[in-house]
Amino acid sequence: MMSARRAGVNWDCAYGAFLGLLCGDAAGATLEFSPGVITKLDVGRAMLMPGGGVFNVGKGQITDDSELALSLARGLSGHRPSDGFALESVARQYVAWCDSKPFDIGNTCAAAFGVTPDKDGNYAAAMTQTAATSCSSSEANGSLMRIAPLAIWSVGELEESIVALARTEATLSHPNLVCQDCNAVYCLLVEHLLRNPGDFQGAVDRGEQFVRNSVLSVVRQWFLEESLDISTLVCTKNVGHVRWAFVLAVYFLRENESYERAIHQTLLKGGDTDTNAAIDRILRGKQKHNFLNGLCSFRRKNQPQKLRVGGSPRTASSTPRAQDRAHGHRTQVEESIHQEDKKLKYVKAEQLFQLDSKGDNVVPSVTKQQKLAKLQKGPILASTRKFRL
Repeated sequence: MMSARRAGVNWDCAYGAFLGLLCGDAAGATLEFSPGVITKLDVGRAMLMPGGGVFNVGKGQITDDSELALSLARGLSGHRPSDGFALESVARQYVAWCDSKPFDIGNTCAAAFGVTPDKDGNYAAAMTQTAATSCSSSEANGSLMRIAPLAIWSVGELEESIVALARTEATLSHPNLVCQDCNAVYCLLVEHLLRNPGDFQGAVDRGEQFVRNSVLSVVRQWFLEESLDISTLVCTKNVGHVRWAFVLAVYFLRENESYERAIHQTLLKGGDTDTNAAIDRILRGKQKHNFLNGLCSFRRKNQPQKLRVGGSPRTASSTPRAQDRAHGHRTQVEESIHQEDKKLKYVKAEQLFQLDSKGDNVVPSVTKQQKLAKLQKGPILASTRKFRL
């Protein structure tokens, strides 16, 4: 994410924003698609990320929202925004994720990411073509829910470049103009906040100016009108529609609500709670040290004697062709990603951060053996498979 470093992005805020996504996802997963009326008591419990829900997730476990965001981050790593969107690199990450048989995947993403490569072995061309022919009518939230890493990656770029990058990403699965507009506006909001931490009104002003000048779809009405008052917003109809998450995110940005209050109100709205909370929480993520202190405090007070694994764990042994991997074999997609990762000396997301014995500092996981030893003790772990306390 070199352009972000050149622009002097506030990395505490960037990490905090991404942690906000992960925690919003994990909290919302408990209530996702809840059939009954969600009460304040339900929400209070969900905010402790206890697991359960329709997918019987583990404590603090993330879902497709965060897993795809991590996939996008991995695909962008080592590339510069000035060179354009890394279509093929990102497409291969999405295919690999889909190939891992995620326990939750939207219809639009499944159609786009389940493609085979074209005659030249490229996935991006096949993916964009499939999306254009099979997914162009979809106004689902699958692209917006994963777009945050692109906003972080493109900090400091010209506004028109950020917009173009955000729109291009949507074409991999959600080419509908509504989805493209949501991506563009959202990335501008996040990028502004990463350059100007705490300037929520400035972010709203920037978004409004862009919407008035460049957005002609219904997203214009959502931003300028619906996001002013969510008291009558019903998120339980057509639950996967991008409208709900977008309107909620802009509303809470306008109101400058605290992270906790905003996520509480988002979960009370019901529907696709994990996605709505994940998208909203990026704009309200705290600084990294504050976020980690909060997580550590929760862990010390609430960690059970034995960690319960959810009914749909995302462990290495549960992914397709696990036995082949154990014998050193890789699929075509996995091999290409492996070679690219070696070339870029990429550090995988699940190896980035773990807490030390006091739960105060973030330290790198040095070896696989150390990682496995810590995993048995249930550390806070951000990965494409688990995020748990």
